[in-house]
Amino acid sequence: MVMRNRKCGFINELGEIVIPLIYETAADFSDGMASVKLGNTYYFLDTEGLEKLSLSLDLNSVPERIIVKVNQSEQLYIDGKLVSASIKKI
Repeated sequence: MVMRNRKCGFINELGEIVIPLIYETAADFSDGMASVKLGNTYYFLDTEGLEKLSLSLDLNSVPERIIVKVNQSEQLYIDGKLVSASIKKI
């Protein structure tokens, strides 16, 4: 993982950029995946920079009612319990 101008990305052993320096935060690879943050969304990237999983919290969430978005589907948690695994926006 490298950082330049407050943006994170990844280089290979030759120093070539393999995943662009566009992320706000990044963690080193573990088991072939790295977590990165862009905006309000966290992504898990493979070694080629492909997004394998995305996770974000709805900014309208409150502690009692949290909406989690995973790969474009939303999950509603009320009081810490999963209520709906697929919610449609109104």
